Amino acid sequence: MDERDASILAPLAGFYAAAGRALPAAEAVSDGDVPPELRDLLRGPEPLTPRLEHRHGEPLALRILDRLRVGDRYARRVVLVRGGGVPVALGAIVVDLARLDARERAAVLAEAVPFGHILRGASSEPDALLRVARDATIASAFEIEPSADEWLYGRRRTIRGADGGVIATVVDILAPDSPPRARARGASRAARGCAGR
Repeated sequence: MDERDASILAPLAGFYAAAGRALPAAEAVSDGDVPPELRDLLRGPEPLTPRLEHRHGEPLALRILDRLRVGDRYARRVVLVRGGGVPVALGAIVVDLARLDARERAAVLAEAVPFGHILRGASSEPDALLRVARDATIASAFEIEPSADEWLYGRRRTIRGADGGVIATVVDILAPDSPPRARARGASRAARGCAGR
């Protein structure tokens, strides 16, 4: 199944729309369609950031790619990176700032800490496990070459308060595992390609 349904990738789809780009092919998949080494990482109810930090054995830093705020609605597209700036995951989130306390709201707007460390008590089962095509936009975020034949895996999650109201909606896509040296070569080629346009 090849879907380009904005709802399955919301809020990431909003950043594609703002940039006038077509969505990548994406689909919701079952547990069995996700590679075993990624399955437990993606299907748990907890935030992904602490799980990724445990997996990589180091803290992750936040790199902001895009942001948008309209009133109390705040959205951003980010990359989580480990040591040496190696991308680990691409995330897009939309947050209802009115549902956060003053400390949480200030931390979100400071854009220095991943959301998974700000709202530590929030847990919710993923709405969907995802398989997403590695298009040029995602590849650029990961500093690698695009590949129409390669799927990347992630999840969509809705975080709700005790009253059931939506605090945030998140889409996370995991970077493919590849050596940092290969990533650097890919980023260099991409930069040369952009310079020639």
